[in-house]
Amino acid sequence: MAALSEPATLLFHPEKQLLEVIWLGPVSSAALRATYRRVLTYVARHPIRRLLFDVRQRNRADWEDEKWVSREFIPRLPKLLAGSGPRLACLLLPALYDALLPESPDGTMTTESELLSLAYFTDRHQALAWLEQPE
Repeated sequence: MAALSEPATLLFHPEKQLLEVIWLGPVSSAALRATYRRVLTYVARHPIRRLLFDVRQRNRADWEDEKWVSREFIPRLPKLLAGSGPRLACLLLPALYDALLPESPDGTMTTESELLSLAYFTDRHQALAWLEQPE
């Protein structure tokens, strides 16, 4: 198997103010964190209001990396996103979605906030429909 030069592909859709982050395979902790930093840099330089993270090909982050994302990435993101009503959707494999579902307080796998709304999906079309909803 050839080594990937980038652990994720970033696709910007300017007409939708949408950035897709498509993970290409399993990654190390260092590559995961570097990619999230790359996303923050990209978001800071472009008018982005919506993000779609497709993590179906990536390994699940370990506990330390999950804490890092929640402490270092998520808090910085709303300040960088353009406009109001920023949204982040994550595409998960069905098995991971089902494993996380019991942790969802209301069973919707969605958290709505003025700063940043976050939702998890297994279907790309459903994720895009949620992202494109008006504020």
